[in-house]
Order: sequence, then C-alpha cells, then structure tokens
Amino acid sequence: MHGPGDVQGQRIELDDERVRFLLKAYRLDDRGRRMVRRGVLSRAKGWAKSEFAAMIAAVEALGPARFAGWDHDGRPMGRPVQAPYIPCIATEEGQAGNTYSAIEYMLRHGAISRLSMMGLDVGLTRTFVPGGGKIQALSARATSKEGGKETFANFDETHLYVTRELRDLHSTVRRNLGKRKIAEPWSLETTTMYAPGEGSVSESSHKYAEAIAAGTINDPGFLFDHLQGSLVGDWDDDDELRDALVEAYGEAADWMDLERLIAEARDPDTEPSDFKRFFLNQPTERTTGKWITDERWRECAALKTRIPKNVIAAVGVDAALTRDTTARAVAFKKRDGTIHVTTRVWTTIERRVTALPQLAHVYIPNRIDNDIVRDEISDDVAGRYTVRLLFYDKRFFDTQANDLARDGLTVVGLEPQDTPAQDAWDLFYKLVHQGPKPGISHDGDPVFAAHVSNCVGTKTTRGWKVAKVKADKPIDAVAAAVYAVFGVEFLDEYVETKRSWRAL
Repeated sequence: MHGPGDVQGQRIELDDERVRFLLKAYRLDDRGRRMVRRGVLSRAKGWAKSEFAAMIAAVEALGPARFAGWDHDGRPMGRPVQAPYIPCIATEEGQAGNTYSAIEYMLRHGAISRLSMMGLDVGLTRTFVPGGGKIQALSARATSKEGGKETFANFDETHLYVTRELRDLHSTVRRNLGKRKIAEPWSLETTTMYAPGEGSVSESSHKYAEAIAAGTINDPGFLFDHLQGSLVGDWDDDDELRDALVEAYGEAADWMDLERLIAEARDPDTEPSDFKRFFLNQPTERTTGKWITDERWRECAALKTRIPKNVIAAVGVDAALTRDTTARAVAFKKRDGTIHVTTRVWTTIERRVTALPQLAHVYIPNRIDNDIVRDEISDDVAGRYTVRLLFYDKRFFDTQANDLARDGLTVVGLEPQDTPAQDAWDLFYKLVHQGPKPGISHDGDPVFAAHVSNCVGTKTTRGWKVAKVKADKPIDAVAAAVYAVFGVEFLDEYVETKRSWRAL
C-alpha cells in the first residue's frame, strides 16, 4: 500500500512510466545477471520518487528480486537476496528520510504485516528482515561506512548532496556495493535537477550521463532516467507553462494540481530559477537568492572598531587541506552589544590570491598546514584578545584543537549537521538583519566580503541551509565567522557553567 500522503493506505498500482523504469533497471544480460549497477531517477518535485524507491527497497529486502532461471513452462523464476543490507541515505542527521519513512509505513501497515513472518522487526530507523539482513536509514554523519556489505542503496534528493560528507558517503557506499557478486548489488539515486556549479552528486551524475550519451564513455551499467519540461519562452504565458509542467510530470500529471503550481509560479515570492529546477526539473543556475546581500553586508561595516583591553573573544575555524581554503575568525562583543568579527583566510589555489576581490589573505602551495593556523591562534590572536572558546569544524582541525585545549583553551568540535551548528547559522543571519542597526559588525575586509557574497541560502523547517553560489567560490570565512559569533553569544553559558554544547 501507499505510504504517508494523500493516498496513504491505498493499494499501489504502478503506471506505465514506473513499469518502464523497472524493466530498464532489472534488465538481464545473456547470463541472466542484472546489468544495471547504478541508476538515477530524475523527476520533478511531487512525482513520488522517494515512495517509488521505498517500494523497490522493500522488494529488494523481502521479495524475489533476482533472476533464478526458468520453470518447466518457460516462465521466469525469482529468488530473494541473501542477507540483504539496504541503506537509505537521508541528508539530515536525526531524520529517517522520505524513503525509509515510506518503507516503515508500508511494512507496518501493508499486506506483509498481516503475514506470519518470523524475524521481521520494523523500527523507526531500521528494519531487520527474516533470515538476516537489514534496511537502515543513514545520514551524512555515517562517514565511517567502509567495510559495509550493501546489496541495494537509495540516495535520496542527490541535488542536495553538496557537502564533503555526503559526497564521501555516496562514494563509500557505492564502493561497498561492488563486493557482493552473488547479490548483484546496485544503487538508485532519486533527485530533482540541480543548481549548476554547486558540485552536487546529482550534477556529477548528469555530466556522466551526458558523456555516455556523447560516446566518450562506455558504461552499460549506468541508467539515467530523466524527464523535464520544455523551456518556457514566455514565462508569463500560463498555457505554455502548463504544457511544460505536463511534460515534466509525465503520467503523474494526471494527479498533480497543475493550476496550483502555476499559481505558485506567479507568486512574487517564488524565484523562477527555483521553480524551473523543482517543478520543471530543469538544471537551472540560481539567479538570486544571496543569503546576505552585498548592500546589507556593507551596512554592517565598522571600519574604526577599537579592540578593548583584555576583551574576551571566541574563535571559529573552518579548515581544509588541499584545493580549498581554511579560515579563522575572531569575534568579541562591543559595549553596545554588537558582535564584531574579523577573519583570516589561507588557500592552496594560487589564482585566488590574485582574484579581485581577493578570496584569501595567504597563499600556501600544495597543502594547507593547519599547524600554521593553530600557531596563529596561539600567538597572534591570543596576544590581542583574551580567547576563551574555540568552535571549529571537526573534519580537519581536531589535532590542532587538542593542542590548543592543552594550552588551556576551551574547544568545541562541531559537525555541520549538529543542532548547534545549524543554530549558529540562524543566529548569524538574525544578527545581520536585525533592525536598522545590524547586530554584527566587521572591518570592511574585501576577502570576508567576497566569501559572504558567495553564499546562497534556502530557508527550511530546520533553519537556513547555506551553500556556495558555485563550486569554486569559497565561503569558509563565513563558516568560521558563524562559529565565532555563536561562541561569543553563548560564551558565558558554555565556559562558566560548563554546559555541554548539546544543551546550548
């Protein structure tokens, strides 16, 4: 039966479009083995991609999902996968994700729940299947997935896989899928189209499909099933937009509320580039959507801020190693309550030093030595401020942070998906935009301004989701500043009362 939604609990009837996809995804070679090792299903928002992936995952776990020869009457036979392991990858920690949530509902309330199936144990984030095997919800935090024995994996909404953690997890799980020959493993990416330049998994998958179509790469095991609406010549023409939506949704257009979508397109708060991506399924660059406008950031400038003697400060670090930038920020609270923040940026990419405006202060060939950043905090920063707290990105700065902790500094490592990290971005945005007088000030540094200008933001139910406007446009100074400002705001609560960062 269908999972959560308008048709929840109703019997599933696959339309021809979905059946065609299944026929392509499960096609066999001359030896009777599955051919597709990696599938991509690209459809517009609302097409029910996640639920369709949930149906496939449930069959991969419990059904006769592999070819087992022919019976005496010449009909094909199937066999189950032995000890299936099926991760359903979600983008947010603490969320089961759309795919697993649908699986959980189907297995709890569908026909299979009425069968006497010993060993089927359905949970909110994992399901154990009879005979050994598991379906599991995973997120970007599951970065140590080397050694897994996956038989099928679903990567949902891969246009959002723009962080290093999610891209690494995608690569790791796909490597694991190659280890179980008898299981004939494969993966399925379900996505709407991406914003070019963000470097998402969806973008790289599309480019790979284009290379295959052009004949520069031969990979019969890669299935890219994409449907989009035609380009709309006159954006204000409702009939032309309606026709494009029908194309984008295929057979699902019969049950989509197209008039509601057209009304959404006409809403002045709707960004056309986002509408084209999500509802016409067209790869579309962001035309607006800056998280903080250049004008507002200039309004935050306080060019002659004096550093009070013995002022207590917090430091933020967003670190990298190669082909990227590392940033350090210092923030302190002025007498009027405004938080003043400055940054310093190191890079391994030479052209960024000569770019106008500059995108880094210091060029380091080949690889960033984060010990330099540690020493700069110990010597230069500590010489000008009374540093009490360091918030930092855990990925590349743990060793250096531990050195600083031994010197007496309170250090707090954050993962991007941690609740305090999310709260930090929301706080920074709130302070920048509060009233006529911003709650944050800076010294007008062009490097810092360039990183701010590179940020695009999307407001979600969990807060701001901030990304690069293009993959090669760094925003590390902003991330470091966000951590430093958060540290100042909660410095007394954290340092004085020794509260865990999880309680902030």
